[in-house]
Amino acid sequence: MEMRNDSPSRLTAEIKLVPPWAWILAVVGFIGAQALFGFFAWQKNGLPFWAAVVVGIAAGVFLAFYVLFIGYISRDAKRRGMSVMLWTLVAIFVPHGLGIVLYFLLRQRLGAVCPQCRREVNADDVYCPKCAAPLADPGAQRTGPT
Repeated sequence: MEMRNDSPSRLTAEIKLVPPWAWILAVVGFIGAQALFGFFAWQKNGLPFWAAVVVGIAAGVFLAFYVLFIGYISRDAKRRGMSVMLWTLVAIFVPHGLGIVLYFLLRQRLGAVCPQCRREVNADDVYCPKCAAPLADPGAQRTGPT
């Protein structure tokens, strides 16, 4: 008998960070790309129909993922204590998707919670700054989400 794991995966939890406005804009952008390249397929000397479909789908997928990444960055930067406005603008305006890559390379680690006083602490702290409880074995290497 196969057991199902009903706990959400980490990927599912990360996808849920993307705000609704980003999903809506991604769908609108995808449909807009289809309409734009479909229009070019009907022009007299335009693209062949098959090329317009392929290019429209590729452009729509690219645009949708770009918008979804920007939405993710706007939420993820906030939970990591980073400047939301700065990183969202970097992701939008640094060309060729390099702003998105920069965000993922330079983002701060997620914070942790003190098991004793439940205060949010820096992920690199060994002791809680409020109650001085040990957060991790000082000799152990810390692993976890970045």
